[in-house]
Amino acid sequence: LPRRVWYLIVMERGAAAVASAETVAAWVRTIYGTTDAAARDAAHRALLAFQASGGDHAWRVCFELLLQSEENLQFFGASTLQHKVKQGWRDLGAEQRAQVTACTMAQLKRVLGSGGSTVVVTRLAVALATALLHTVAWDDAAGGVISGFAHQAASDRSLLLPAFFIFTALPELLAEDDTFTTEATELARKQLRLSSRDLVNLLAYSFNLVAADAAANGQLLPHIFKCMQSWAQLPLPLDALLESGCWGCVLSYAADPAWLEPCCDVIEDVVAISVAEFARRPNAAADTLAAIARLPEQQLLAIIRGDSGRGEAAGKRACTVSRMLCVLCETHVLTVLASPALAAHYIRLLMACSSSPIRESVENALGFWNEVHLLAQGTDPDARAVAQQLSGTLVELSAVLALQCIPPHLPPSTTWDQDEQERFAAFRSNIGNTLLQLLEVAGLGCVSRILDALLDPASHSGCVCNAVQCGCGSEWRRCEGAVFCLASVADALDTVQAERLLPQLLGWLRGVAPQLQARPPALTLGVLSLLAQYAQWMSRSPEFALFAVDLCLSLLRDGVAAAATRPGQAQNAATAFLKLVEREEVAQLLAPQCGALVDFCDATAAAATAAALPLRTQYHLRLPVTEALCEVLRAADPAAVAPTLERVLGPLRSWLEDLVNRAAATITNTNGSDDVAELQEATVLVLYLMKAAAKRLDWSIASDATHPLLLHFARDFPLAMRAAEAHNWCEPVVRCACQYTRSAVLSLHSHVLPLLSDLLNALCALFERTGGAEPLGAVGVATSIFRDSTVTPVAPTAAARRECMSAALERLTRRYSAQLASCQLARLKPDTVKEFFQLASQFLEYQTTVTLSSAALPELMSSVALSLATPQRNTLVSTLRFLSLFARTCSARPERLQLLLTFGASITNTLVVALTTSLSRTLAPAVAEVLFALQNAVPNELRQWLCAAVNAAQRGPHLTQVVRDKFVNGVMVARNKTEVGTAVNDYMTQSRGLPLGFQP
Repeated sequence: LPRRVWYLIVMERGAAAVASAETVAAWVRTIYGTTDAAARDAAHRALLAFQASGGDHAWRVCFELLLQSEENLQFFGASTLQHKVKQGWRDLGAEQRAQVTACTMAQLKRVLGSGGSTVVVTRLAVALATALLHTVAWDDAAGGVISGFAHQAASDRSLLLPAFFIFTALPELLAEDDTFTTEATELARKQLRLSSRDLVNLLAYSFNLVAADAAANGQLLPHIFKCMQSWAQLPLPLDALLESGCWGCVLSYAADPAWLEPCCDVIEDVVAISVAEFARRPNAAADTLAAIARLPEQQLLAIIRGDSGRGEAAGKRACTVSRMLCVLCETHVLTVLASPALAAHYIRLLMACSSSPIRESVENALGFWNEVHLLAQGTDPDARAVAQQLSGTLVELSAVLALQCIPPHLPPSTTWDQDEQERFAAFRSNIGNTLLQLLEVAGLGCVSRILDALLDPASHSGCVCNAVQCGCGSEWRRCEGAVFCLASVADALDTVQAERLLPQLLGWLRGVAPQLQARPPALTLGVLSLLAQYAQWMSRSPEFALFAVDLCLSLLRDGVAAAATRPGQAQNAATAFLKLVEREEVAQLLAPQCGALVDFCDATAAAATAAALPLRTQYHLRLPVTEALCEVLRAADPAAVAPTLERVLGPLRSWLEDLVNRAAATITNTNGSDDVAELQEATVLVLYLMKAAAKRLDWSIASDATHPLLLHFARDFPLAMRAAEAHNWCEPVVRCACQYTRSAVLSLHSHVLPLLSDLLNALCALFERTGGAEPLGAVGVATSIFRDSTVTPVAPTAAARRECMSAALERLTRRYSAQLASCQLARLKPDTVKEFFQLASQFLEYQTTVTLSSAALPELMSSVALSLATPQRNTLVSTLRFLSLFARTCSARPERLQLLLTFGASITNTLVVALTTSLSRTLAPAVAEVLFALQNAVPNELRQWLCAAVNAAQRGPHLTQVVRDKFVNGVMVARNKTEVGTAVNDYMTQSRGLPLGFQP
């Protein structure tokens, strides 16, 4: 920092260290009383410097500030006092600690007695609690300090109220204090637990005071409850609470509406933390449940529904009560269900929680229903029997929960933010899981009863929920609930259960379908999603399948027409249509109507274009529709496919031709403009559509080269290459063109031969044009073609295949090797290098009788030596695999053996250098495979190459001659790849200074 700034900081700290109470007060008043930013900033820095200053002077100023009448000055004094206690308590002597404690306690009593600010009282109590905590955290011998303070408070009435402020702060400070070490934290927690029984005695004494004279001592009650809630986390000893009568006092005060909320908080925390303690004392759990059951049921129901008041306070009260009830019942579910009367009472309360318009109350209740599911799935037959008794209740509950998953009706101008949407999605997911668990208990056969309960308006006449708020009286909301219920159980249904359910589902859908367009969009989207989920069973009911397809297409058409007011409907309808026809039986049902389906989809696409829907919206609409039509075509009669195929794929070709022509004219004149970006995006989307169609049309049934799909591909592949060229070979378009080509080739199987030569030549040209920089480019497509052509070879065309592939591989090899030789390896993406050597390996593996030309093979071996020097793992794996294959096959081919002798020394040297320095140990097996193949092919030469390589390796303290000789001999005497791998691993380990047997 500049010297001037340092000078100001030093002067400021010096002034703060000796500042009087009046000066500090002036700084505080500046913070709260002026709008001058510079003055406030200066005062803020001065106050921070004062808080950080040491010595007795700062302590005295804190106490002087506490004597001021202004609340801001008192609060700053108390905050500074707490800060100094936290940071410097250990540095004070015993006498100073006693003085600070006494003065602080005196100030706390004075502020409490004068009715001072609660924030000041709290801050002073925190300062004293901090002092107590730091005393016991650093000194095991000081453990009795807290217990002593509890005894002192019980004998001195003037300390009672301050004591509750201090005791309440202790557990919270223990969790938040960042100055403690782990050992100090554990010691402080231990001392707090040891003193908890003395605190319980203080609580019992205070309860007795309130009972004796509520008017004089009633102010203690809220502090007693807060203190109990704070200490419950440690936890408070349950036996002490029961023996002292404190637990009984809490339960009795819960009957008073004024104290219900704090009592609920205490009960919830104690029960949740002390589950094991209650398990050892079943009478305590039974007494607690009985005491809560004696509370007025109607009063609790009103609170749970949120009818006990208005606004945030009513919601908070409902959450507190429902949380207590649910925790109590969840932790003692068997006790609740064991008594019919008790079970009936609590089930009504829990049903009210489950149907509450307050989401947190619903989430609280899910825990209990999940425990019921665990009981039903457990090994205890009595517990299972108890859970099964709730089957009738669970049907009603399932209907209630299904309604909870319907988003609230919001005014048109209201939108949910992202966080709220995520919270509601998680809420729906939790309910869906619970709903499935409940149906497992009640039996999935009761789904029909749940639907009856949801769809029959009369069944909601006695609903415990608030019909206005939850909307159970609204027909469309009940329909949405039914949709959600059916969706939740879809994955759990077996075929028999689904067959029983489909007729009822079909009847309901037929009734609701004519009104869907007039219903809220959420219901329509839910129905479409439901159809997609139940598509797996549509083959069981042809009537249902045809109805579902008609409904999807109808909603698709209506969704395009009303895209502005019902966004997402058209796309969801198209997706559901695709899910349906992906079932082979459904596609066969629709095959006779293939022409009519194409007419309908053409009209829909034209309507989407006329409506000027965004390009991506049109794409997401046309993609599933095109894929669905392709699925229907696959199921149709091959003799009738040709005209229909052209009607499906022809519009895509026309669209792409138009884009290519526009791009060729536009890019030349306005390179880099928005028009170019829009054309590029459109081209990519159309190519993706064509790729999706090619992927779906797996025409293994084609029998000759005149098949319509082959003719279609013959026209479209050059067009895809023209699209890449028109966009100056930009990466997104090139990638899509190659992906389309790969999908089309894989679909054509053995019938690609008439196009193979032209296709490979085009791919080689593409590779040369893009410089191999495209990861899914020409090499990957050529690899797919080669793999496909060797999986199902056709004898009459085998020679022609090999000739085409040999020429293509030679051309690719020359271009690839030239790039490596000219140090352009950085331009070759790892995936391109990997796929190139995969192609070369497949050539060696499947076509061992074909000889590459003398020009290509040397370049290929040069590429091997260069690729081995790259750091990419995938590249190294494919290169090493090719090299091992080459070495294994060269014994029968003199020209390959000669190449191996020519390049073997440089390749071996590269491998040894990599083993010594950078090669990953995970590649040791691949290296061992190469060395073993070389040992079998050229053993004498390999020994010479290895000796030269290890002797030329850079010498170091670990790479001794013994290590070198051991490696060479280990490789040469090995009888299998495993023994070679052991020698390679030992060499890599020892040359890097690691002990033998080291495992990373």
